[in-house]
Amino acid sequence: MSATVLHRYHRAVLNQVDTVRAGVDWISCTLGSEAPMRWEWANECTEVLIEISKKGHKIGDWGINGYRGVLAGGSFVGNREDSTYCQLSGHYASDYLDRIMRHDLHISRLDLAVTVQFRTMPKRLGALAFAMAQEADRDISPSRRRKIWYMSGSDGGYTLYIGAPTSDQRGRLYNKEVQSGTPEYARSWRYETVYRNDRAMAVFKVLFEAQQSDREGICGDLVEVWYKSRGVHCPWTTATNIIILPQIAENPSDATKKLKWLGKQVRPALDWLIENGYRKEALQELGIGE
Repeated sequence: MSATVLHRYHRAVLNQVDTVRAGVDWISCTLGSEAPMRWEWANECTEVLIEISKKGHKIGDWGINGYRGVLAGGSFVGNREDSTYCQLSGHYASDYLDRIMRHDLHISRLDLAVTVQFRTMPKRLGALAFAMAQEADRDISPSRRRKIWYMSGSDGGYTLYIGAPTSDQRGRLYNKEVQSGTPEYARSWRYETVYRNDRAMAVFKVLFEAQQSDREGICGDLVEVWYKSRGVHCPWTTATNIIILPQIAENPSDATKKLKWLGKQVRPALDWLIENGYRKEALQELGIGE
């Protein structure tokens, strides 16, 4: 891909950007038993899980790596003798980051995500990003070259990976419209970076020391710099006046799905029964009163 073609592509995509949303998309952290107010922090994390469950997610007992605790909405809090473990996923990682943050946490994994919604969907964005990453990789020594690969589907789905699964930092770029299947993500692509251990600790330190109001912009900057250093130009940049917004919920909650199901599947049958004089029988079958 020539520099001229790349420049034209980048400029055309930038002109189609509608909104940019950024934030933390995953955090896994532990607090040791020797830490002050360990149990107060564990209780606060549990309160967060309870709040997540009230948004339409089933809450239940769960365990991992010797930790026993509660799971809700893809998030988990558990305890064992030597430490407390907290994992928040999706937009809940951003929503509740302030509630769980403290300077002495050990961060084992931290993901940042930027979702870009376009006025016109750039369907070839993933393939072009793959070409850019490959071109940049040719300029480094063979021993340091990155693992770069993609998956694509007949439905238009596309996911690009930069970095090995075992690496302490990895990028994932994918067609969010196809992956999500929800109207909120129409014409959207998502750029994610995954950090582990020392890399995760370094990113967490930056976010911990920042003002809450600045975090979305910082997340956007960090992701943009990460991809740019690997040859992939992002459709937002620190040099523009694009406003970076907080993340939104990725998928409808269980409650929202059930309400939609009631409206589409149950209501028509109930309306027919009522119109034809079977109101009492219908309500009895549903186990509800007048």
